[in-house]
Amino acid sequence: RPSCCGIWSSLSKRHSLSGIGCWEKFQDSVIATPLEISAERVTISGGVAGSAIHFFKFDPQDVAAFKLPEINGEPIILRPPHTFDSPYLKSAFGSARMSVEVGPI
Repeated sequence: RPSCCGIWSSLSKRHSLSGIGCWEKFQDSVIATPLEISAERVTISGGVAGSAIHFFKFDPQDVAAFKLPEINGEPIILRPPHTFDSPYLKSAFGSARMSVEVGPI
């Protein structure tokens, strides 16, 4: 499994997932949750504090109707304010500058 601290940080802040504790536990809860499949979308729900992740059907004949996946009814953010936002590494999305901090030595 990839370690996705930046993604976890963004999801935690935006969707109150901080009670899960870590990315790996989040992944385990998603894997253990059954899928709801319909003609228009696939939903993963339950697991993480009752959250729901919706993936919508893509129709190449109707590209204008495309919908981004949603978490609890909110579309995912493809351009978040920060690429990295942790106590040790910070960087605005699209910036070539990063701030790196080291704790006490």
